[in-house]
Amino acid sequence: MRRSRLVALAAVLVTVAAGCSSGPASVEGRTTVVDVEPGGRATIALAATPSLDPADAVHPSTGLLVATMCDSLLGVDPVTGELVGVLASSWTVIDGGLGVTVQLRRDATFSDGTPVTPEDVVASMTRLALPETAGSAADLLREVQGYRRIRGEIETEFDDPARSELVGVARLTDRTVSFALAAANADWAATLAHPALAILSSTALAADPDGPRRAPVCSGPYRVSEPRVDDDDVTLVRTDLPGLHPGLTNAGAGYLDEIAVTFVDDVFAAQRSGPEPVAVEPDALVTPDEPALPDDVAPEPVVAPAGPVFAPADLQRVAAGSWQAAAGEPARRLEQFEAPGLDVVGISISSADAAQNLALRGALSLALDREAIARVMDDARVPATTFVPGWLAEREGLEPCATLPRRGDVAEARRVLADSGALSGSTRLELAFNDEFLNKRLVDEVARQWQAIGITIAPDPIGWDELRSRVTRAEGVGGPFRQSLQIPLASVRAWVHPFASTSENGRTNWSRFSSPEMDETLEDASEAADDGDRALLLADAHRLACDELPVIPVGFARHGWLVADGLVSATEAFADPATGWPLVRELSR
Repeated sequence: MRRSRLVALAAVLVTVAAGCSSGPASVEGRTTVVDVEPGGRATIALAATPSLDPADAVHPSTGLLVATMCDSLLGVDPVTGELVGVLASSWTVIDGGLGVTVQLRRDATFSDGTPVTPEDVVASMTRLALPETAGSAADLLREVQGYRRIRGEIETEFDDPARSELVGVARLTDRTVSFALAAANADWAATLAHPALAILSSTALAADPDGPRRAPVCSGPYRVSEPRVDDDDVTLVRTDLPGLHPGLTNAGAGYLDEIAVTFVDDVFAAQRSGPEPVAVEPDALVTPDEPALPDDVAPEPVVAPAGPVFAPADLQRVAAGSWQAAAGEPARRLEQFEAPGLDVVGISISSADAAQNLALRGALSLALDREAIARVMDDARVPATTFVPGWLAEREGLEPCATLPRRGDVAEARRVLADSGALSGSTRLELAFNDEFLNKRLVDEVARQWQAIGITIAPDPIGWDELRSRVTRAEGVGGPFRQSLQIPLASVRAWVHPFASTSENGRTNWSRFSSPEMDETLEDASEAADDGDRALLLADAHRLACDELPVIPVGFARHGWLVADGLVSATEAFADPATGWPLVRELSR
């Protein structure tokens, strides 16, 4: 344990935190774009989830409900994409990106009326990281000091406190908490906005460690009316706590009085296929006002048309193949938006000639018609022209990559290949992918398009475990592959680093790309104290990814939600851009 370094860092953090302001007693939220009034009830249909625990908030249903009920230290302004303080009145990145201090609001309280304290923050983060209580979102804390020790990835002595405490999170004063990172990352504070890092009451946790799965005690505008039993439906009711989120209208205090949530085993099943065709009995065709047919004349049986069937809910996710039908639903509207998931196609570089490698990568990317791929995938993708979502590229002023055209340019791709000599004659390659969801459609369409430049792709569908085992081998996947990442964070570094950093080889960097220039640029950005300097360095890293990274962005996820006409949003953004989940707090009758 580098306990001495932690103590030294803590001393610096106390000095910095002492100068932070406490923040206003009340928070002024964003101005509404429509006239709304508090009150009313709404129903939501969600895919079944076994847990309401923030630790499991990477599950879409859990995440949406946690984001509705619970506040994190920071949040994302859904209109500007900027980080804002929520339970935190301020935060400071210090020591060249090796630490973050957070000042808690004096007026932050839990739904049971008790105040939010640094001890609650420490307990919540430790619980998220501990193997025995960790949920699926634990990896969000991987960069915090002590994470690998508490997870058992590094051997420790039996009595080492690091086995039961996330030592990188510490109380400094009665309102100040420090986060110490294992390596510099001045952008890491964006992680504190994720709903999985919502702060739970340590007192409630001590009384019932498993309680958050049924009824989390957190700070926010809603709570579960009764602790959930098994996999039952739940109802959220108001807590009457003041709103603390300056990026939301009403400061995130919400408008609805009650939110009834129904869980469905497969929310998309009926939408995809609809009911089984049903033959209507002939007698059912005769009404009292119609003359009876002669006995020797039988009417043609009528078959009820098969088609999408939507739940009778005010809000529900819609399968991409059913969007057209959803758009025609009476008294409902379809809301569509980009979500934080990126599909890429990685390539295996076999030539030792760096110029030929770049030419091959550029030609393969230029040849792709991303709009056609989106259509093949039921428009469930937004053509990718950058390595970061559109809202984030706009916020940071990132230019589209020159080799990522929306429509593709086969003629230019052929010219690049011919001039470079990267390929001679036809080439046959196997493209490995996990055969789930719409992955095969994407791979088949990529294969079809690459045939136009002389490359024949043989799709290689394999299981997830086999694909992961190939990734971790020294030689990597050993050929082209399809990969996707979901990065629910408002950070350019969070999107580029997993694909491009040498430190991520065999983990998220499936191509095993390694560039001293890229690593140095990312490191400099991680240590930059000035926001402007960091933004310029990350723009350079993004440009390098556009020019050199042997993974080719294809499309970002696109989601559709069916919303009752009587349910309106008080803000101009329907969903949180970082997570892609609807802003239920902004909905009103």
